[in-house]
Amino acid sequence: MRIPRIPPKRLLFSGGGMRVIAYLGVLQVLKEELLLKHVREFCGVSAGALVATMMALGYSLEKIQRFCLEYDFTNVRSLEPDTMLQFTETFGIDSGYMLKKLIDKILKHKNLSNDATFQDVPNLRIWASDINSMTLIEFSIQKTPNISISFALRASMAFPLYYIPLKHPESGNILVDGAVFDNYPILSLTSKERDETLGFIFESKNGHIEISDISKYISVIIQGHYRSLYQNHIQQYRNKTIVIPCGNFPMLHFEASLEEKMTLIKCGRKATLDFLNNSYCSITRRISVC
Repeated sequence: MRIPRIPPKRLLFSGGGMRVIAYLGVLQVLKEELLLKHVREFCGVSAGALVATMMALGYSLEKIQRFCLEYDFTNVRSLEPDTMLQFTETFGIDSGYMLKKLIDKILKHKNLSNDATFQDVPNLRIWASDINSMTLIEFSIQKTPNISISFALRASMAFPLYYIPLKHPESGNILVDGAVFDNYPILSLTSKERDETLGFIFESKNGHIEISDISKYISVIIQGHYRSLYQNHIQQYRNKTIVIPCGNFPMLHFEASLEEKMTLIKCGRKATLDFLNNSYCSITRRISVC
C-alpha cells in the first residue's frame, strides 16, 4: 500500500565531500516529479552546505551541473609549504583561501558581495561544529542574521585536519566541519520542521580500501566517524531520508574525472527513484495552480 506524503518544504543535504555531486541526480528526479516546487528552505552541512547555498541562491540545476562537471576541483586546494609546516599551530594543512575564492565567486554570480549575510539569503541554514563548546552551531536568518554566508560556509566545510579551522567572530571558539558532530542534523530541526523535510545521506560499502595518500587517510577516518553518527538517524527517519550508495568514493577526491562525476549523478538518480518507488516513503504530489 502506498502511504501518501506531503511534498517537502525543506531539503537537508548531509556532507560527503566530492560525493555531493550525486545530489544533482537526486535533484533532477525531484524536479521531474514536481517535488521541488514547494521547497522553501535549503539546509546543509559541510559540502552539502555548498549545494544548499547554490539552491537557496536560485541557481538552476543545469548551471549547478555544468559547474560540477566542468570545474576542476583541484583548484580549491591551497597547499603551501609554510602552512603545512605550521600544522601543530594551525591544526590544518590547507588555508582555505582558494575555497573562499570559489564561494565568493558563487555569491558574486548572484549579485551578492562576499560580505552577504543570512539577511540576504533567508532561505538557507548551515551548521558547523564548535569544538570548544562541543556543540553544533546553526547559521541562519533566525540565529545569525549578521554573519556572512561566506564565513558560515567555510566553517561548515572546514574538514578536520585538512582545512585550517575558523574562529567564531563573537565567541572566538574554534569552528570545524559541521559533520564532525552531526553529518545529518535532522534532530536540530523542530518536530514540525522534520515533518516537512526530505534529507539525503551517503552510504559506504564495507571492504578493503586502498590508502595511497594523506587525503584518503583523513577521508576514511572521518568517513567512519560519520557512519557511526547517523546510523540511528537512518532508522528513525528512513521515510524522510534518501540513502545514496556510493561505494567507497573518497570524499577528498578532487581529481574526479568526468566519468566518475557522471557515475555519482547516476547513483543519486537511482537512489531517489528507488526511494520514491518504495511503499513506505511514497510522496504524493500536491496540486498547484502556480
